[in-house]
Amino acid sequence: MITALLFIWSSVLMFWYWYNRRHLVKLGSQIPGPPAYPIIGNGLAFWGKPEEVFGRLKDMYLMYSRLIAIWLGPKLHVALFEAKDVEKVLKLKTVEKADEYKYLKPWLGESLLISKGNKFKFNKKLIMPAFHINNLKRFLDVFNDHSLTLVETLREQVGKGEFDIDQYFSTCTMDILLETVMGISKDTIGDQAYAYSQAVHKLSRLAHMRIYKFWLRPELIFRFSKVKKEQDKYLAVVHGLTEKVIKQRKKAYESKIQQGDYNESEEKWTVFMDSLLKAKDENGLCLTDEDIKAEVVTMMFAGQDTTSTTLGFTLSLLGIHQDVQDKVMAELDEVFENPNAPVTYNDIQRLHYLEQVIQETWRLYPPIPMVAKKPSTDIDLDICTLPKDCTVGIMIMGVHRDPNQYPRPFKFNPDNFLPDNIKARNPFSFLPFSAGSRTCIGAKYATLLIKVMLATLLRSYRVTATRRERDFKLAGQTVLKRKEGFLVSLHLKDEYSASISQ
Repeated sequence: MITALLFIWSSVLMFWYWYNRRHLVKLGSQIPGPPAYPIIGNGLAFWGKPEEVFGRLKDMYLMYSRLIAIWLGPKLHVALFEAKDVEKVLKLKTVEKADEYKYLKPWLGESLLISKGNKFKFNKKLIMPAFHINNLKRFLDVFNDHSLTLVETLREQVGKGEFDIDQYFSTCTMDILLETVMGISKDTIGDQAYAYSQAVHKLSRLAHMRIYKFWLRPELIFRFSKVKKEQDKYLAVVHGLTEKVIKQRKKAYESKIQQGDYNESEEKWTVFMDSLLKAKDENGLCLTDEDIKAEVVTMMFAGQDTTSTTLGFTLSLLGIHQDVQDKVMAELDEVFENPNAPVTYNDIQRLHYLEQVIQETWRLYPPIPMVAKKPSTDIDLDICTLPKDCTVGIMIMGVHRDPNQYPRPFKFNPDNFLPDNIKARNPFSFLPFSAGSRTCIGAKYATLLIKVMLATLLRSYRVTATRRERDFKLAGQTVLKRKEGFLVSLHLKDEYSASISQ
């Protein structure tokens, strides 16, 4: 009797599972993609080291070009590579963040990166003023100071051949973020700065692992895994320091208010955390401590890895393409009469060619190679229909190499971002910070920081690199990296010019 009941119950569950998935499976089978195995789907493609997985995905992109269906276990993922398809998806109001972002939630909380609906709208409204350009200008002194420190630190590598510059960039950007986001410096927290930076890198790797290793997705399995133990260890570092600083600054802020000593106009610059502490809507509602922690942790993650990666790829490309570097240096010589002068906002506005170089770097090597969406309704494309509740992956790196938008899409060419060329393209063909309501609010901050650091560095050093782009071993985790590191050689600018002229 019990056996019969179990059989009936199992049959009912199987029928219910099949019935609710029949629409997804039917439409998914009509989308081009590699053959999928029962139960695991295409899961084997994601087995191995990050650079191996990235290589397989790259091969798939070259084979299918416009879009591709990939099954991770029972979950359907559809990757899009063309701007016109991406535009249609991102313009729909029935599209939200994909479910996969929930695996970042233990780390990044309900931040703008993850939250949805009214929560997202409320937080964004209160946070946006902190990223106003007038507020960002206040950080230029910090950017300049740390960039000059970086130049001095890098002197130890001049003339010594190729080295991985990534660690230098990571350290410098983390120091800048600690000061501008949290209002602390490595001088005051010592080894905690390095521990924090390492924890951020580790959490990024672990989150990526859980998203793509679908067997780690169920909470019951993940809870008893080694990955969960590692995650908890690094969360304690990141959240511990952040919560401590929030308490300190909140106490100091409230004390100033009570004593009548607070005057924002007299402050040289405002720390992001302070902006979040005092943010209120028209009804007097403010962000909770948990909201502030989530946004601060997200800024620290997004700001460090994306910035250092962009700097690494940019210098690598300039080291390969000396003709482009010549043009950058000519522009720097024209803008800066004094080669040692700090970079002002007016200077940044005049660095047009340097901005083109940065944009072209983002095109070929976007820091975030993919973003994921979930449609609550079917989406009709001209060649197929994307079923509701699937995960739609916007393959930014593929979109940026769409031959319909970029002639010779694999060639590094900053002229792709001349004004006339930009106007001629679909606006959704360039998405380094995503697009629509979900556009990264830190885009201006990142652009200012990257420009200041490059303008400071390239007025002192000439960069060379021996590895061609075809030799780059890309590893697409949460942020795009080079497995071998960003290998460049540095030369004193004046001495290099003299040796070339002889």
